[in-house]
Amino acid sequence: MQQERSANSWTFVSKFFFRMSFVFVLLFILSFSFEHEFIPDAGSYFTSFFEQLAAWTGKIFFNLPSDVMYAIESDTTGFYLNALNLLVISFLLSIVWSLADKKRTNYEQLAYWFFAFIRFYLAMQLFSYGFNKIFKWQFYAPEPNTLYTAIGNVPNDFLYWSSMGTSRLYVIFSGMAEIVGAALLLFRRTYIAGAIVSLLVMINVLMINFGFNISVKLYSLFLVMLCMLLVIRQGKKLAAFFFSGKTASLEYQYPEFSKRASRIFLLLKIMIIAIIILDPLSLYIRTGNYNDDHDPRPPLHGAYEVKLFVKNSDTLLPLTTDTYRWRRMFVHRRGYLITQQMNDEMISYQSAVDTTRRKLMIDNENTHCFLDYSQTNDSTLNINGIFFGDTLHLELKKIDLKKLPLLQDDFKWTIDQ
Repeated sequence: MQQERSANSWTFVSKFFFRMSFVFVLLFILSFSFEHEFIPDAGSYFTSFFEQLAAWTGKIFFNLPSDVMYAIESDTTGFYLNALNLLVISFLLSIVWSLADKKRTNYEQLAYWFFAFIRFYLAMQLFSYGFNKIFKWQFYAPEPNTLYTAIGNVPNDFLYWSSMGTSRLYVIFSGMAEIVGAALLLFRRTYIAGAIVSLLVMINVLMINFGFNISVKLYSLFLVMLCMLLVIRQGKKLAAFFFSGKTASLEYQYPEFSKRASRIFLLLKIMIIAIIILDPLSLYIRTGNYNDDHDPRPPLHGAYEVKLFVKNSDTLLPLTTDTYRWRRMFVHRRGYLITQQMNDEMISYQSAVDTTRRKLMIDNENTHCFLDYSQTNDSTLNINGIFFGDTLHLELKKIDLKKLPLLQDDFKWTIDQ
């Protein structure tokens, strides 16, 4: 490989910033578990150590209570403490690195590999999120109980998720934006364009996470930081091009190889790119599910209107003052039975459906009950049995959710149609 050229000397600030960024990015990625289909989960070997370090920081410096979540995931307190720890560790290690490597004039060769790593890591995450949107795994159709929950009772993160689940066109558009950014990041001559596209996409994602209180704020902030590192590397020339109207020739540092080594390097790059693309795709290939709308739902899944409600031989009329009678019943795809009372309160139970014995198995705080069910046709459901001490007989009619206004495809070019 070519030797570093002394003419291309970095300032002290540039070298220190690079050292700190290098250490922080690698430690952050290694500090939490992130499972993939083909790529080893290196973080799983170190997560326990960083969680213990986060717990120590929380107790010693912030006097946090013992019930704080120190697991490094989502937006837990432990994840934020971990980021703080890594900033401090990165700063201290960068000081040691600076003292031990005073004579180094630049880090051009190491920077090439570091930024290549960032490009591929970003591309892998963006492909994953993009494919999740394209195949409707991230923003899936709202569950039946969500469709009948008053909008004022829906948390804003869930409201955003449900709204996205009803707009197939916009979800595909946002997924394609992530995929385009990821694809551009894979190649040396297009990675700056990919970094700019990815930065714009991720800033939008970050603001959505903050604006709708979605619990991946810290990780999306980290991805924004990675995009910014790629853009900042060519920052002066990009600023001159966009704001001064000057022609800018972007530099692409590229290590020099022998002819044989170049072939090996090219083959290795093709393999890495294939893994980056196939890793997120393999989930859909393995399951055969390329559109979550078509994924089979569990037995009885759906929403039901309660037409007759008999409790202990007494028929309860559909009065809004009755806090026991059900207005509707919902079967959730994740193993829940949810009842909507006459006052619209939602009560959720763990449940399972035994199609062989035609029974509904319901759990409520370690108390179990079993209800018999029968279907006279596709839209009528009868339920009988003892429901936590009370004998119930119910007649329910399945609701055709596709007729709800929210799920109608009523796109109009003009407002007078």
